[in-house]
Parts: sequence; C-alpha cells; structure tokens
Amino acid sequence: MEAPELKPCPFCGGEAETHERMDENIWDHSQVTWVSVSCGNIDCDFQGFDWPLEAEPNAFGRWNTRADTALQEEVERLREALKRVATPSAFYVATSNVDPEAYGRMVYAEMVLKGSGLHEAEAEAEAAVRSRFAPPLKEGT
Repeated sequence: MEAPELKPCPFCGGEAETHERMDENIWDHSQVTWVSVSCGNIDCDFQGFDWPLEAEPNAFGRWNTRADTALQEEVERLREALKRVATPSAFYVATSNVDPEAYGRMVYAEMVLKGSGLHEAEAEAEAAVRSRFAPPLKEGT
C-alpha cells in the first residue's frame, strides 16, 4: 500500500518516514503488515510508532492527526520570526558586541534554522558561548 501524503513531524517539522514489516498474528497465525511512521530528522527525539496497516485509523491517519493546529501555526510564526532575526547582519551585531547571551541566542537561532534539533542547537550555542567568551588562561596553568 502506498502511503498518503504525510504531514511533517509535529515536533521539529522534519519529513515523515514510513517502514513496513510483516509479523505473525499470535492468535490465528495469519500475516499482519505493520507500518511505522516516524520523523526522518535524526536529531528529533520523536520515534513514531507501529500500527497494523489494516487498522482504522491506520498509522498514516494517526501520524496526520494533530491535536492543536493553533500550536502548529504558532511554531510556523516563530520560525518566520527566527528567519527575520537570524540574518548575517543581526549575527554580526550580536557577535561584535560582547554580550554572551545575545551571541548564544543568535547561534541557537541559526542552528534551528539550519534544521538542527532543539537539544543539538542548545548544546552548540552553549559551546560557542564558552569558546568565544571563555576567560583567557593565565600563564603557568
């Protein structure tokens, strides 16, 4: 069965991936096709789930179900705001001013816009701030 058009991941916006596997039904020993839908972004923590292909709704329908479209709209609004803020000129301003917090926010925004997961972006921003603003080593240490 061909998968219908799948919505992006509700957590990171990544592309959905599907996998099928056959298994034996433990009650009548018939073959059951299981479908799993998950996020294709390896940095996303959402792993998806297995669901019998013949179930209603099946895995595709469950994946495409969203509890709150307002939340998705807010995520998209924030993504667009990040695109306006995380520009080369804004990055230059943030990095030329000795402000570790602003610098960290800009690195974080840039990483998210490049498709990094939120945890990865946070770690990268923290490392960049430590690297740029670490106190200089004293001689003899």
